[in-house]
Amino acid sequence: MPTATDDVIIATATNQPVISTSNAVAKSVEVQSGATLTISSSRVLAVNGFKIVLGFTTAFYNNGTVNNSGQLLIGNISSAGDFGLRNRATFNNNTGGQISIDRSTTYGLLNNAGTFTNAATITIGAGASAGSSGLYNLATFNNNTGGRSALTARQL
Repeated sequence: MPTATDDVIIATATNQPVISTSNAVAKSVEVQSGATLTISSSRVLAVNGFKIVLGFTTAFYNNGTVNNSGQLLIGNISSAGDFGLRNRATFNNNTGGQISIDRSTTYGLLNNAGTFTNAATITIGAGASAGSSGLYNLATFNNNTGGRSALTARQL
């Protein structure tokens, strides 16, 4: 089980992690191409730190598939780096899911490739600033029925 000081890398393997029986923490998370991470309903993944990925500091980097039906907290107690969440593949914030991003310095959520689908709640900058833009989209961002995105005045 990772600790709050671990840079977690989820690589392509037959055992893809599912956060389903207890809450989880990490310093940073990287989901690599071909890998999948699932956060089950009523579970929490808290990411408070960052690492360098593709020349930028990032708390949560997705280049695989993420299915969130629980709660993803990024930067709720410490810096999330340049990008709180950087998506380059498939990210699904499913019904009942919640994403909260704070303490990034450039963008709270950078969707610069792939598809981000939101059918739940995304809150950026409610607890602390999330940089110059809360959400910066360069790819496909689907805000489906039930999807709510909130940027605070800190982001304007």
